[in-house]
Amino acid sequence: MIKKSFIGLENERRNLQVKVQELQESRNDLSKKIGVEKSKGNDVSEHMKSVGQINDLLKVQNGALEEVQNKIQEFLLDIPNLAHESVPIGQSENDNEVIKEVGEKKEFSFKVKDHVDIGESLGLDFDLG
Repeated sequence: MIKKSFIGLENERRNLQVKVQELQESRNDLSKKIGVEKSKGNDVSEHMKSVGQINDLLKVQNGALEEVQNKIQEFLLDIPNLAHESVPIGQSENDNEVIKEVGEKKEFSFKVKDHVDIGESLGLDFDLG
């Protein structure tokens, strides 16, 4: 199910990308023709109208493309990172294996407080937040 939805989004993205590129190519070709025709002193109003229509289509297609790309990005952000195969499977943090420690643990002459205790002593109300 998930694979199908991603493939569907990717296919839609590719199709929209091709349409956008084709429209851009048509617009560029028409723009070149406009330049040539203007240099010859010919009327280019029909070509200008066509370029305007292509630009309108491009806005719509680019909007649709951006929407699909955002959906793909959201989909990809929901995929969790996979743990390395060497990471042991455990039920709690007690099952974690210490691989390396850097430096020495500091000893304090007072009881160490976490951020909640410090915040509450400064007047922050975490329950209200």
